Amino acid sequence: MNVSVSENVPVWTVDDLLVKDPWPEAWRAQGKPVDQLYCYEFDCTPEELWPYLADTSAFSGLMRMPTMTFEERDGRRFGKSSTAGVVNEWEELPWEWEFGRGFRFVRVYSRGPMLYNRVRYLLQELPAGRTRVYIHFGMIGRGAQGRVAVWLSERMISKRHAQAAEELRRLVREKRLPGEVVGLTELSAEAKPRLARARAELRQTDLDQEVVDRLFAWIRRGSDAEVERIRVRVLARKWDVEVGTLVDICLAATKAGVLRLSWDVICPHCRGAREALAHLGDLPERASCDPCGIEFHATGPDSIEVIFTIHESIRVVDKRLYCSAEPAAKPHILLQKQVDPGQRTTVMPALPEAPVRLRLRGEMGYQLLTVGDDGLDHVVWTSSLGPDGEVLSATGTLELHNSGESCETFVIEQHSIDQDALRPVDLFSNQSFRELFSEQALAINMQLEIGMQTIVFTDIVGSTAFYERAGDADAFAAVRNHFVEIYALVRAHGGAVVKTIGDAAMAAFGNPRDGLACALELIAAFGPEREDSPIRLRASLHHGPCIAVNLNAGIDYFGRTVNLAAKLQSLVGAHQVVCTQAVFDAAFEVSEARGLSVKNLMFEPGWKQGAIPVFRFDLSNHSFG
Repeated sequence: MNVSVSENVPVWTVDDLLVKDPWPEAWRAQGKPVDQLYCYEFDCTPEELWPYLADTSAFSGLMRMPTMTFEERDGRRFGKSSTAGVVNEWEELPWEWEFGRGFRFVRVYSRGPMLYNRVRYLLQELPAGRTRVYIHFGMIGRGAQGRVAVWLSERMISKRHAQAAEELRRLVREKRLPGEVVGLTELSAEAKPRLARARAELRQTDLDQEVVDRLFAWIRRGSDAEVERIRVRVLARKWDVEVGTLVDICLAATKAGVLRLSWDVICPHCRGAREALAHLGDLPERASCDPCGIEFHATGPDSIEVIFTIHESIRVVDKRLYCSAEPAAKPHILLQKQVDPGQRTTVMPALPEAPVRLRLRGEMGYQLLTVGDDGLDHVVWTSSLGPDGEVLSATGTLELHNSGESCETFVIEQHSIDQDALRPVDLFSNQSFRELFSEQALAINMQLEIGMQTIVFTDIVGSTAFYERAGDADAFAAVRNHFVEIYALVRAHGGAVVKTIGDAAMAAFGNPRDGLACALELIAAFGPEREDSPIRLRASLHHGPCIAVNLNAGIDYFGRTVNLAAKLQSLVGAHQVVCTQAVFDAAFEVSEARGLSVKNLMFEPGWKQGAIPVFRFDLSNHSFG
């Protein structure tokens, strides 16, 4: 079984595993089960090994197994494959797993020589940071033909498993995931010159040429699993480049016909894409996920993920599937376990020392469980009650008790939101997107929550007198040129100009530091010493929640945050910037680094909470040179 005998840790046998997970009597009556156990050891911890094993599709790809197709019907998964001309069809029951401990899945066949197949992966921690992996196959054939098929399948799997395990050891040493090496759809003869022309087009821009070349090389040679659904934040982290840099390049590549832009509606539970929309205007208000048994709002700040895919004229990515619901597709879910009505089961999941969320399949609500060193050694989670604020030790056990009358699926997941997702607001606050994709807009009656934004308003001081003094033609030229500088500086600070209103501008930034730094630089750029432009500016900022709407055929921001940022203009004159407490607290070091003095004021916005503190900077005697 390819196991080191030097380890002083007993090796589990098939009988040991069957004691813990016996064959259901109903299936034993259908035929004699065949059990096969494979065991391998790896020089890494169970937690380190988990991403390599949890991606069973890629691992099966290493085994050169037949690919499968899946479809969803009424929230259930059905699969189909063909081996040596024999068609197999089955229902794939919901997977169960515990992070770092193991997982199992079951297939019930409606066509083919198999009746029933269950697979279980178990990870056993060994001394010196090593791991022993058990892979347990259990199969029941359909009559005499099925028994022969099971025997042949067993021989094929045994040989391929050993080869795949050795390949996996190499990937672990190289710190490369199986999905990075399995499957590569070659470019067609027609696609190669098309890709070369697009690359030449992007090389004529001011985009980062090194990253441009890297993206185009990856489009040609990245594995199908990698390029099938391009997540910019993940790729930027892997390449150690700025997210904004890669976003700009992907947008340009989309405009050049190399990539496609997709607005994916994401289930808040499994985080799977329920719809992939080519146009933002097709976004629904509500969506559903039948496998998770929930309906949800599709307009929340975390409900949409921006995804890029390779245009089919460049490369048709072969979506090679082996398993449909593997834990690798849901890395935020640390445990998923079915418990029959009235039953109890005890688990010891490898949980982070931080709050985690507990929920039942089909329920939107959740409870928090804190994990820490001073926690209890044993906590009971009853389906109807929950643990009610208890703390579990990092090495403790959790008892799952289904007190109801129907089967329940218990789920433990990370409490944090998906930090790897690129959200719509990341594009709305990107100047390249607004310039290249002005046709992308929300439906007229749609409001999309975009979370926290820093809103900056600028305005020309004394514009009426300036127009009268300069005349229409010269005033128009000066205002136009000042807008060109505003667009450039806003872009340089990672923001976007949402709109211009007369001679005022409204910009948005993802964080207060960038917003305040840009506002200060804008005011200084039109400082008292400037002689080539008569324009002098003032600016105001606020940071808070916003919604995106469609206004004047474009994406606009709306809400009290925008309203307050605009109202603050009444507190500033030429060469001055005013901001709220939310901006000042988060970006104080920006003004401090410039040696700016600040004046504390109180402002009455006309809301129920009364006057609020604000902070005003005067740049009359400052320049950023």
